[in-house]
Amino acid sequence: MEGAERSLKWLLWLALGLSALITLWSAAGLLPSNIDDALITLRYSINLVDGQGLVFNPGERVEGYSNPVWTLLLALPLAVGMDGLLGAKLLGMAFELAGVWGAILLAWELIQPKRLEIALAVVLGAGFAALCHPLAYWATAGLETPQYAALLVLALWRLVVEHREPHRFPISGLLAGLAAISRPEAPLLVLALVTSRGWDLFKARADPGARRLAAKWAGLFALPTFGWLLFRLAWYGALLPNTFHRKTAREASFARVWEYIAPWVGLELLFVLAAGIGVGALLWRRKQHGLVLLAMLAAQGVFLYIAGSDWMPSMRFVVPVLPLLAAAAGVGAAQLTGTLSERGKAAFVVPGVFGLTLLGQGARSLPVEQIRAGEVIRRETNDHFPGSLDQQWGGSLEWVLADLAEVIPPDATLAYTEVGMVGYGASWRIIDLAGLITAETAGATGLSTEQQVAWVREQRPEWMLLKDNTAILVPELLASDWIWQEYERLPGPREGLTLARRKDAPWATPEQVIQNLEFAAERAPRFAILQQRRLVWVGHYGTPAQRQALCGDLERYLAQKPEVLERCRESLDKDLKEPKAKLRVDPLPVAVEAASGMDDVPVSSLAERSLEPWFSPNGTPERYAWVEQGQLTLSGPRTDPPEKPTLAYACLASVPVTADLQLQAEWMGDGGGDGGGLASTVAYLRYVDADGELVEVDGAPARQRLHRGAPPREWGALKGSVDAPPGAEAVELCVTVESSGGQVRVRDWRFYK
Repeated sequence: MEGAERSLKWLLWLALGLSALITLWSAAGLLPSNIDDALITLRYSINLVDGQGLVFNPGERVEGYSNPVWTLLLALPLAVGMDGLLGAKLLGMAFELAGVWGAILLAWELIQPKRLEIALAVVLGAGFAALCHPLAYWATAGLETPQYAALLVLALWRLVVEHREPHRFPISGLLAGLAAISRPEAPLLVLALVTSRGWDLFKARADPGARRLAAKWAGLFALPTFGWLLFRLAWYGALLPNTFHRKTAREASFARVWEYIAPWVGLELLFVLAAGIGVGALLWRRKQHGLVLLAMLAAQGVFLYIAGSDWMPSMRFVVPVLPLLAAAAGVGAAQLTGTLSERGKAAFVVPGVFGLTLLGQGARSLPVEQIRAGEVIRRETNDHFPGSLDQQWGGSLEWVLADLAEVIPPDATLAYTEVGMVGYGASWRIIDLAGLITAETAGATGLSTEQQVAWVREQRPEWMLLKDNTAILVPELLASDWIWQEYERLPGPREGLTLARRKDAPWATPEQVIQNLEFAAERAPRFAILQQRRLVWVGHYGTPAQRQALCGDLERYLAQKPEVLERCRESLDKDLKEPKAKLRVDPLPVAVEAASGMDDVPVSSLAERSLEPWFSPNGTPERYAWVEQGQLTLSGPRTDPPEKPTLAYACLASVPVTADLQLQAEWMGDGGGDGGGLASTVAYLRYVDADGELVEVDGAPARQRLHRGAPPREWGALKGSVDAPPGAEAVELCVTVESSGGQVRVRDWRFYK
């Protein structure tokens, strides 16, 4: 039998080689995808390499990450000068491969196949991990998920080997110890490994050699686990990470868990069923290892039930046990094959079915972009390697960083809630209003919500970026009576974001803008938005050396955008157009024409075409719009019960189109208190030609949207630059509201140069 087993090792090596090619190929296709949270960890790693220690803000010791092993590992590529995000992706791909290999090796070790058909069933059943999309997705997302998954399956594989060969060096202890500190929920799963090792010791307690090996196992396990606990106490002065105080679970629900995993189960039903058979077979034949595997899977299920699923795509909270499930599927496939073979049936039917299914997975599951609660979203094209190398990287709020880099000086303090890309790509001190990296706003220091708001005020951040739909601290800040006395309210980089500038805070100078953008591009050189924004500023204000360096970076990182590279080369001979910061608001010059100050004026007299909408989605809507005391009001009728939302529409302040024309206005909204509300609100510019007709582009009237969504609840700025299409002679500010009982008000509208 041993000779037969040795003769089948070629198949195991072949399976490992093929799975490596498939795994790396599928993961490489997802290189451009990113998760913003991964960049929080990277800022800690960068500060560690720079000698600041494991901190997010230099000098502030807060453990705002929950993946210490991954945080330390990311320091390795940074230490040799590699782009941190690329290093994280390459490490993730390596650990994904380790997890796939671990699944195949664990299944092989549990079965110890002696016949070809059994061996085929093992490698094909476990090999589905190589084509499992959630594993591939998280391999390149930048978080610790593949590293944690690999440690779990490799620790169990090595434990099984050491069980069969008791005198092997107990490396499983170190793997289990590292896994235990890789994630907050990891001790739940690692407990099964510790219990199994303890049971082996109990059975061999009379053997001095076994006791020595058990002591080594315990020492190797304690080295990372207790070592990290001592470091945490010494460095951070706390037993628990700061994230423990902020990351709270939603209401537990089995229905939510099923909604979370159901789309993936539908894609991988054959392997899920095989995994169930495999766990059952292990419990029947090898009770100890079956119990360990079942306990680890069940522990992850308990965590998922408590956590209440996850907002991130592709089942992040299930991925850590997917290699374990793959190993169980290999055992199940082998069990089915053995059963058929013993009954004289076709022995290769099961391997054939699994092989054909894997081929189908190559065509069906690889193009899947995300698997989330209740949905499977497929990509429009199959963007796998090598095509992925031609895509720009994004998905981590880089546009927010680019806009802020144009207005915030490098040494400023910014208060915000999504601190991944903004923290990684900037040198600002960050106050995390969501509390992940700021102890005072996480509740770790015992402050009440009111005290947290007061603490933020005491910090006097020069800038705050407030996300409207954030339920943590932001509503309380927006409702504070002091904030708009001390801060200027500005439109944010995107809808739903409000930028608050302390009224005495300086704007970034052009030199500081370039410094910000060069810093960001050095941290994230493959993000096209950052490099293009850098070109805008360096191309006008930069030195010849800065422009030459920029063109070199663009040629290296943005080769797929030759038009951008050509603009950079043009800047070597002459200055590009003078840039203007997207979020900057300077004092208003004299208005070209202002509509404010007009009392009791019918809307129809404000502009010749003010009540002639170019679209009418509800037939011929009634119009509820009027001007009173220099303020435009658009409203829907207040009825009981509320009627279907009514369209209110008005265009104001028609002025001739001139170069560098800007718009400034103030507006606010009130949803109404009678059960009605604002169904939708749009503010935009529209253009008129010399004949008084609306200018059309591509067969439709041209309009330039300024805002879509709910207006601010207090008076806030509405602004924009006029970008007139060819043939436009005049421009108008227009507002459209669908409302039942709500109101939108506009005042001080003006165009200026």
